[in-house]
Amino acid sequence: MKRSIIIFITCLLPFAVYADELYKVKKGDTLWEICDKYYHDPFLWPKLWQLNPQVTNPHWIYPGDVLRLKETKEGLIKAATKKKPTKKLVPKIPGRVIEAAGYLLPQKEPHSGEILRAVVDNRTILGKGDHIYVSFKRDIRPEVGSEWTIFRISGPVFHPITHERVGYIHTILGMAKIIKVYAKIAEAKIIKSYEVIYQGDYLKPYQRPKPIYFDKAHPPFQACIVAAKSGGEEIGWPDIVYIDAGKRQGLKPGQILSVFRQEGKDLPLLPVGKIAVILTTPTTSTALVLKSNYAFHAGDLVR
Repeated sequence: MKRSIIIFITCLLPFAVYADELYKVKKGDTLWEICDKYYHDPFLWPKLWQLNPQVTNPHWIYPGDVLRLKETKEGLIKAATKKKPTKKLVPKIPGRVIEAAGYLLPQKEPHSGEILRAVVDNRTILGKGDHIYVSFKRDIRPEVGSEWTIFRISGPVFHPITHERVGYIHTILGMAKIIKVYAKIAEAKIIKSYEVIYQGDYLKPYQRPKPIYFDKAHPPFQACIVAAKSGGEEIGWPDIVYIDAGKRQGLKPGQILSVFRQEGKDLPLLPVGKIAVILTTPTTSTALVLKSNYAFHAGDLVR
């Protein structure tokens, strides 16, 4: 009997996952931080994601989730490489994150039309699956099947340090597809919704986002966080932030920047986290918070 048990266990060994290869996610964990802690290289997070296909979005892991790890950095790289061809292992920001990030512009962006109301009733709160009537500008006649980005423009945003007006945040709310065109209006179906959509929200032609790949290199510059998409004073992972530097400073989508806080005149800068640039305009950029050692605030420095 004892010999039979030994044979049974031996047969199972090739398929076992050892305890030191499993990690239970704790509150506040990110793939970035886990790789930094266990492999001393946070940029290995795409490899860890490759090793855990049950994680559908690398920016959203939850307490209690179980991740498969490897004992060494080399073991992680080797295991991840076997999962998929090398070409697909290049880290990138998910398309949904890019689409929904929004941007900060000095002036309000012209729109093509606006939402009049829901088709069935006069509900003011709208979302994915709802049919809506849309009014377009006179010189715009949409085609059936065409896709449109739904967005909203904030009130003026002021710089946290200079207190000068920086511009307006353009929040991306979702996406609509035209299904019927009438004499003066069109009927559309909301096919994506990232936030609550209301009557009066604007439309503009939809542009599919280009893949964004992480890049550690960037030109020397200094900027600061102007505002966060969440609107809160405490900013952290995985929030979206807007900074007062863009193409003119040499910034490009995918570049990873460090965030610091100046806590006192004679004190050294405190590293508070990392952000990845998603979108750039001539004077501003939109970025995703990758890591937050401490809560960010408007006015924190970016380098």
